Amino acid sequence: EKCKEEASAVKRLSIWREPDVLIVHIKRFHRRDDGYHYEKLDTPIDFARSLHLRPWITGPAFGSTIYDLYAITLHSGGLSGGHYVAACHGVGVPRVPIEDPATSSVWAKYNDAQVVHPWLDCQTEETARQCYVLFFAKRRPSSSNLITYGSSVT
Repeated sequence: EKCKEEASAVKRLSIWREPDVLIVHIKRFHRRDDGYHYEKLDTPIDFARSLHLRPWITGPAFGSTIYDLYAITLHSGGLSGGHYVAACHGVGVPRVPIEDPATSSVWAKYNDAQVVHPWLDCQTEETARQCYVLFFAKRRPSSSNLITYGSSVT
């Protein structure tokens, strides 16, 4: 800003300390070239069911840096109207043994009052185009982040 000239720059995102829950918000809205109007982006996102965060941690890592996807917020529609749906992995649904050990519990899809269980469409083209927010949980939470309940001082 001070030199009033354009300069080549690189934007970098790094994480100092790994969180127990990682929420990834996907930019789905884009301002058009005219500068006045926005449009929804429906580019498919190839998201992983698990990820290793260590390459992006610049500070000391405490324990595991492996995260598992446990919920997805989906958005259908456009800017002037749309609908949000939640999909959760193994939360409040019975665990059902299936052949792939990486998917040890089943997904459920919550659409207003309708619950689809089991929902096995986690990584379809439609989900890839509608995913809006991805929720990851650390495979082994940090002991420094745990809270002990039930103890009281009398």
